[in-house]
Amino acid sequence: MAMHPDWSSDSDDSLFDDDGDIYFKEKLKLMRASDIPHELSEEEKLKQTLNYLYNAIFSGCVEKVQELISTGINVNSELRDKWTSIMLAASYANADIIKLLIESGANINQTRDAVSPLMMACNCPDYTAPFEKSLEVIKLLVENGASVQAINRKRMDALMYAACNGHLPAVEYLLPKSNKQAVDNQQWSALTWAVSNNQFEVVKFLYEDGFDITLTDVRGNSPVDIARDNGLDAIIDLFPKRDIDLAETIESDCRKTFKENICEFLSMSDKDLKHIGVLLPYQRNRILTGLSRFHKQPYNPKSLHICIKNGSFSNIDVAIELLSAVKQVIAMEASIKYLLGHLQGAELSNEDRALLTRHVCEIKKQIHNMKGVTGKLKKVSKKWDSRATPADLITKKSIRSKFPWRKVGFCLGVCGVVLACKLKSTIQK
Repeated sequence: MAMHPDWSSDSDDSLFDDDGDIYFKEKLKLMRASDIPHELSEEEKLKQTLNYLYNAIFSGCVEKVQELISTGINVNSELRDKWTSIMLAASYANADIIKLLIESGANINQTRDAVSPLMMACNCPDYTAPFEKSLEVIKLLVENGASVQAINRKRMDALMYAACNGHLPAVEYLLPKSNKQAVDNQQWSALTWAVSNNQFEVVKFLYEDGFDITLTDVRGNSPVDIARDNGLDAIIDLFPKRDIDLAETIESDCRKTFKENICEFLSMSDKDLKHIGVLLPYQRNRILTGLSRFHKQPYNPKSLHICIKNGSFSNIDVAIELLSAVKQVIAMEASIKYLLGHLQGAELSNEDRALLTRHVCEIKKQIHNMKGVTGKLKKVSKKWDSRATPADLITKKSIRSKFPWRKVGFCLGVCGVVLACKLKSTIQK
């Protein structure tokens, strides 16, 4: 005997009739029918297998990975979010799976947003896998043809990833195969990356190997400056002492001026430095010498990020590209102001004047075009912002709209009917 789903009825007959049993059997048949697996399409089967492979690599199950590869799956297929099998295995430093994938024909130079499996292995932290295991993966990849000098969109190579991660064994292994002079888009070398992440052992090794500690980035900071700004005393002690710390000799209001208007600072003259409080001649001479060296450096297109053709870009990528271009434009504007300020009264030939005028006109035209592009991007960003609604914003309106009024009304109606039936039966008795 089965109870009828509409058990709220107060009728005695409803507890003994056979309709409920029939209803229950029909529901059971439907449930069993729904449990029968339907025939998967080839696309669904492939997606399911790739998902199994992703989970097997993630959990480090070599036997399961081998079993799935034996089904004939393409090991270079994307598993999820542009991740391939060898990328995922390299990021977790699983040498056994890497060997299996290489034997199965995996492309070891395949990239995800220009980041190669070798870079991922170099970036694998020691809490994910010991450096001994990730070093084994790095050697496997290099020995099988992985490009050591390949760069990502920010022009970082595998050595920079290893230095940033504090992976000293990988740095020692990759350094003879890498370009010591390589820098990324902000002119950071492997040494600069090690300093910025306080990797003492790596900094010591690279410094003793002859890396240049006077190399300045696009902001004019050297590895020593970065160590000083972050209070890395142990690393500072590795480098030669400077006679004068210029940052301490300039008054706080001068630092504020430099920070707020970098273009004005880069185009300053001796008179301007006196005006902001740099009174000692040797201090002004050091600043002016540094500015002169800065403006003598030619513009380097490598300071910009690499734009992959037909690649996908997020809003953050667009913002980074735009800000990088703005930095270059500010540097160009400062160089023009510097030249105009220091060439007043200088004797220039007509050819030099014409050449300078032409360059100034070209740069002004580029700045004008960039302002137009920036304006369009601003309008598009505002449109995107107006369309987006915050998912986690809770308001009175959202609470009111989500409250199940219909269900509550239905339940109250059912309860009312039940009470009415009970009252009716009570009155009849």
